[in-house]
Amino acid sequence: MLIELQQDLLIQAKEQQTIEDEQYRLLLEEFIAKLDEKRAKQLAFIQEQLKQQRLQIFNDSQIRIRAVSEQANLVKNQIMSEEERKASEKVDSIVNEINSTSTDSAIQQMSTQIKTQINLTVYEKVGSNKSENDVHSDENDQKIVIKRTKVICVFICVLIC
Repeated sequence: MLIELQQDLLIQAKEQQTIEDEQYRLLLEEFIAKLDEKRAKQLAFIQEQLKQQRLQIFNDSQIRIRAVSEQANLVKNQIMSEEERKASEKVDSIVNEINSTSTDSAIQQMSTQIKTQINLTVYEKVGSNKSENDVHSDENDQKIVIKRTKVICVFICVLIC
């Protein structure tokens, strides 16, 4: 009878231990699930912050790029105006020099007439730095974009005949 009583106590203790182990396992699972949920929320918040920071950096860089582009266009226009002014002054100077040389009586001999014909040809191509896109479609209806950039060129040619 004592042995049976001990056996019953051992069985009850084992059953009680099994019940407590199961409760402990359930509590651990619940706690881990809550931790996972909390960590997921924190990660989502951090990802949203990173997304906002990336967007802000992108917007700031776009503003800076536009400002630099505007400054470059301003400088380009100033240089273009200055070069056009210099070219015009040079042409005027050459024409004036030719006129003064052809009418200078010290250079001309008496009863000699010098006929000077001036052919002044100015070639001017003025474009912008903006790119133009040509869009074509190939045999598979895929769009092909070809970029062309206009270049600013000023050529002055003076021919004296």
